[in-house]
Amino acid sequence: MWPSEDWASRLYDLANWGLIVGLIIGVISTVVLVWMGNVKESYLKKGLAATNERAAHAEERAASVEAGNIQLRTDLSKQQERTAKAEKDLLEVQERLKPRHLSAAQQKELIAELKPFSGQGIDVFVLNDAGDEVGHISEQIVSVLKDSGWVVKVGNGSETGIARSGIVLTNLDNADAGSRKALSSLESALRSKGLGVNKPNATTFTGEGTTWRMGTNTTTTAPIQMVIARK
Repeated sequence: MWPSEDWASRLYDLANWGLIVGLIIGVISTVVLVWMGNVKESYLKKGLAATNERAAHAEERAASVEAGNIQLRTDLSKQQERTAKAEKDLLEVQERLKPRHLSAAQQKELIAELKPFSGQGIDVFVLNDAGDEVGHISEQIVSVLKDSGWVVKVGNGSETGIARSGIVLTNLDNADAGSRKALSSLESALRSKGLGVNKPNATTFTGEGTTWRMGTNTTTTAPIQMVIARK
């Protein structure tokens, strides 16, 4: 038996409503899915932006740390240079203050270098107001000269007009070529042993009742003159 026309009409209406409801649900689902997609995309963008920002901050901090390390290394290098210079200056001061001394080996070497000029005359003037250090090195130098066969005359006294330092060597204006060569060899030999040798000027020395001037034969007869002063 076939359904009545009213029943078929109701079924048709229900089907239409079902279709409409399905469409509505589909639309709602689509809207929800799109919204969720947008929310997810927005969240991902925000997360990515936050990550990029953190990365940028990390790079800035790393750059700042590196700049600090570079400055620290620069400061450390400068400090090491200052320390090295201070140590060098200290060593130089200590070396200047260290008493002059000729070891036994150095004295033998000097004698061997000066023996070829055996018989050479030299006047040695020792500044007696310069302390024990001058007296010690003077004794050693005079001993070397005598053991080398040089004719040595030693005088003591004080200097007038200028504070002399080191060892001063000169020859008389009328000194012969042999004496000039002997003086040059003596200067080189003393320098090679670490003894400072200075050039003379027109300084006057007073001692043992006489006054004399370097480079003149007023009160000295030896062609070579040596003054041993404070270091």
